Amino acid sequence: AALAIEASTLPYRLLGSQFSTAGTIAPLKSKIGIQSGYFAGSGQSLNGSDPYATAERLSFHEFVSCLKPSNRHSILELDARVRPQGETDTSLDDALMRGTSVERKRIEAEANLHRGRHRYSGPPRVEEPGMWLENCGSYGGQLLPFSPLSASGAASVRSNHAHFALSTSYRPAASDPSSDPAAAYTTPIMEGMGIKYRPQVSLGSVVRQSIRGLTGNAGYAAGAYWKSVLGDSDQTSTDDSYLKTPVLSVLGNSTRIYPYLNSTSMNLSAALSRKYRGYMARDTMAGLAPEDEDCSEAIEACFETRDAYEPPLGSGLVDDDEGGYFSENED
Repeated sequence: AALAIEASTLPYRLLGSQFSTAGTIAPLKSKIGIQSGYFAGSGQSLNGSDPYATAERLSFHEFVSCLKPSNRHSILELDARVRPQGETDTSLDDALMRGTSVERKRIEAEANLHRGRHRYSGPPRVEEPGMWLENCGSYGGQLLPFSPLSASGAASVRSNHAHFALSTSYRPAASDPSSDPAAAYTTPIMEGMGIKYRPQVSLGSVVRQSIRGLTGNAGYAAGAYWKSVLGDSDQTSTDDSYLKTPVLSVLGNSTRIYPYLNSTSMNLSAALSRKYRGYMARDTMAGLAPEDEDCSEAIEACFETRDAYEPPLGSGLVDDDEGGYFSENED
């Protein structure tokens, strides 16, 4: 979780352009892609190759504004993949590239290179990008949730929900073969978020620094700590695991949190119902519980927040058992 949180805050912690000792501008160590109406038409790449706005870094206010496009939606979810690449795992870089324009161009180039040498086998199978955003083990997903979200069923499928904001940050492994990870992965990440899930705002950040590059390879302090955490029980493979660990962190603002908000609201309304009013009055007189008016405001706020995160119509994810608190307390 610590590595996931560290990576998720990268957009406003980046240093941006730096000057070398010779007075020249050093190459950027990161790249941020932004798909938002606020940034539309600004900060485009110099060669015009990126269909989204780019920035060296964001201020904290800009970062929060991207994650919270409206005042009604202020609850964030954290999902991440932080584990060494195993021999039986689907390669994370393959999962990020799948279905994107980058992969299609590669397939077309290979087809043109081998044109006429092999029998035509039909058009390549078209896949949607962004399946890596699903939970690990389903639909090719790569992420594990660090928030109170549904672990199974229709409510756990990200594509069934409305997305107000998505922010993905990626630290490639030290063993990543890309010569420029920032350029290689930013577009696939932006397409993975935008094409399938269509968030109101999407933010993709890729740095050219691995966990090993961040903490160092020393046998003490942070280097020794993270090497032991990311290493296997077999001490001979510890360094290998340290090199092969990418960090993919996703902050989301979506209706995936609705089941948790609904259960919280319903449980609180049940606790404040007439059935327990005597206990509440006793605790209020003893100073152990808030006043009745404060409790009513709290439950109203809970239901308002829940309603703001109601899943899309037709998704089948909305609980019809609503209004219990208000109906029980009508005069």
